[in-house]
Amino acid sequence: MTERTLNEERSAAEAGIALGLSYQGPVEKAAGELLIGYVHMEGLCWTFFRYHLQLQMSLLGFKLIVRPVSTLNEQFAEIDSLLCEPIDVLLLRPFASGNPGLVARVKRAQELNVKVISLDGSVGGDCITTTVSIDNAAGQAGVTDYICQRLQGQGRIAHLQGNQNMETGRLRTLGLHGVLERYPGVELVHEVELDWGSPVPLRQQGAMLARSALAAHPTLDAILTTSDECAFGVYETLHELGVSDRVMVTGFDALPEALIAIEDGQMAASAYQPMDLIADQVLKDAVRLVSDKSAQAVHTRLPAETVSRKNLGEAGLRALKLFPDVINELNQRRVQQQATAAFLSTLVDSLPDIVVVKEAERLSYVRRNRAADDWAGVPHGSLLGKTAFDVYPEKVAARLHAIDRYVLDTGIPVDTTEEISLLNADGIRYVHIRKVPIYDTRGKPAYLLGVLQDVTEREMADIDLAQHARELEVAIAVLGENREKLVNAEKMAALGSLVAGVAHELNTPIGNALIAATTLMDSTHAIAEKYVQGLPRSALQNYLTDATEGALILERNLHRAADLINSFKQIALDQSSNETRRFLLSTVVAEVLVTLWPSIKKTPFKVYQSIPDDIELDSYPGPLEQVLINLINNAIIHGLDGRKKGRISITASRQGSDHVCLIVEDDGKGISEEQRARVFEPFFTTRADEGGTGLGLSISHSIVTGSLGGDIELTSGAGAGTRFCITIPLKAEPASGATN
Repeated sequence: MTERTLNEERSAAEAGIALGLSYQGPVEKAAGELLIGYVHMEGLCWTFFRYHLQLQMSLLGFKLIVRPVSTLNEQFAEIDSLLCEPIDVLLLRPFASGNPGLVARVKRAQELNVKVISLDGSVGGDCITTTVSIDNAAGQAGVTDYICQRLQGQGRIAHLQGNQNMETGRLRTLGLHGVLERYPGVELVHEVELDWGSPVPLRQQGAMLARSALAAHPTLDAILTTSDECAFGVYETLHELGVSDRVMVTGFDALPEALIAIEDGQMAASAYQPMDLIADQVLKDAVRLVSDKSAQAVHTRLPAETVSRKNLGEAGLRALKLFPDVINELNQRRVQQQATAAFLSTLVDSLPDIVVVKEAERLSYVRRNRAADDWAGVPHGSLLGKTAFDVYPEKVAARLHAIDRYVLDTGIPVDTTEEISLLNADGIRYVHIRKVPIYDTRGKPAYLLGVLQDVTEREMADIDLAQHARELEVAIAVLGENREKLVNAEKMAALGSLVAGVAHELNTPIGNALIAATTLMDSTHAIAEKYVQGLPRSALQNYLTDATEGALILERNLHRAADLINSFKQIALDQSSNETRRFLLSTVVAEVLVTLWPSIKKTPFKVYQSIPDDIELDSYPGPLEQVLINLINNAIIHGLDGRKKGRISITASRQGSDHVCLIVEDDGKGISEEQRARVFEPFFTTRADEGGTGLGLSISHSIVTGSLGGDIELTSGAGAGTRFCITIPLKAEPASGATN
């Protein structure tokens, strides 16, 4: 890259400023058409540049395609779009020097033989492009030096600097810091960065940043900015706070509005950007690059002089050149704005939602769409200038007024549903309200936007739904109580069946014991009589033999009765206990089988068990016994029903170090696929006509997955038998109450 000597051009430029004319460099029309694609970053000074470039190109019969952007992603998208057009030159102002995405797109343009001209800074990276810019560092340095002289080398200043990821912002900051090194008595106490790519206007940014700067440093002497638009916002804040007469403001660009501000004393100085000279230089470079394929990339840096009251006349003459184009553009914009305003008005009036806008001071309506007035029952436009007290009863209006004031004072949007009534309509309405503040350029709330939606029908439906939900909760509670009663009845029935079976089973050993005791008593009476008459040795021997046999019969039958009673007592105790205890699984299974034996022996079925003696649990034996009883009874009543023989087996094995798997299976008729999906549902039974409750397996599932903390798995098929696999931990979690 080479540096072009600008002495002749600067001399011509200075002469042009003095005469109020635009400097015209030697431009020759290239062969054929010249098409430039310009990715235009929004900004008033660069809008002046675009005016002048369009004018010069139209005089030469060239064409300019303009693509406005305001963010880096938009710049990427528009560059991609322009590279699909037959452009000769890509003109852009980089958002971020060295950005990989931007560098890649510029390289692609060069591969397509599209010449690239960069404005106000280089693309960065390893890209070499022609660059046209002003001397940003010198421009900011000149303005800073002017302020330091006004302060006579003593004072406190703030700096609202440009984006530091852009070459322009960095150079202007370097220029300011370079001057301050020569004025040690001028102290930079506050420095913050503007966001040139933000949707928040620079004017509004300046107003907000100036307020925070003065809050932190009330004795500031000057606020230096890098944009005229930002400086306008700074002055508005200074004027509002009553310090505009002692705190100086500077800008950068020397826009016509800035020149007027300098004349009125609202702005101390600004750096002038010669946008017409930049446009002329861009056009010359474009023609040169397209005409001469071997032309090298060059960097042109134009001067940026300081404008103050001292040289305001010369700057004003130069600005006059741009006025005709500006006026023409403003007229076009005014027509577009009027058309846009009409469209937006029609659009808002067509919205079904209620839209209102209130001014911030009195909260009076400045805009109401047709839906708002129709809903309020008033002629369209009749409430403009009125307040909520003209629409709602006093209490309702006061509540809504408080909400509005809260939004404006805090800046926090509100999204709520209110119960209200209207002056011109009967009944209660439910309205969903969303309200947000609208700020002016100074960052102060100027208006309040409200979007309302009548949701009365929806709210009434919600109220009805809530009522039905409460009724359903009551019904579920009643159903739960009834289910609990049925569960208890099922348990009592099972316990009653056990009692009846145990009582029947006790008849045999107790009857045998009674017969033996009676026989022994008779033998004792007979031997006593013979003893009086003289007892023969043989009679005594016979008595002793009979007595011994009788005692053995008594002992055996009473032990049998005691075992039955102990098993039943343990099961009954476990069923009524909610506490865990340590027990052997083989013992619990044996006790259950002993208890069920009276019922089992009446059937042609055989029950086999294979339980290792070393499987010990610390769990709830009662619930586990209940599950076993239910599964065994289920196999007898359902699985093996109607068969002349059948087999029920109970096996167990360890699963890892902390679980046991207990399997209860039969070789009966099995369960169909349709029934398998429902067997654990409460009240599902295939024997409702025979008194079945459908709670046995449901209770078993609840116990296993509840108090025992395990899982129960069913495997079955029609004609293939049924297998229940119960997997539970060896140590159950203690609970305040177990499922019985």
